[in-house]
Amino acid sequence: MVHRPAVNEERLLSALVQTGPWHGVDLQINVEWLRGELATGIKRINWPATADDVRQFVPDSGQRSLDLWNRDLYLGQLPKIR
Repeated sequence: MVHRPAVNEERLLSALVQTGPWHGVDLQINVEWLRGELATGIKRINWPATADDVRQFVPDSGQRSLDLWNRDLYLGQLPKIR
């Protein structure tokens, strides 16, 4: 059985309002909000270009795994966030 720790919403909120696009915003967050925000970001990423950007840092043994990077792979992980 894989242990998946729960998101610490209090710490996440504290970090989010300190800098970036949510700086100073009165946010109300929960796991559903987090999944939605992550999904938005995942959909914006050009996955083939991103894989190519990191390819030089990945050993030969891991190169093929970069070909698996795509929107559906990462969107499929979101339900695991609790």
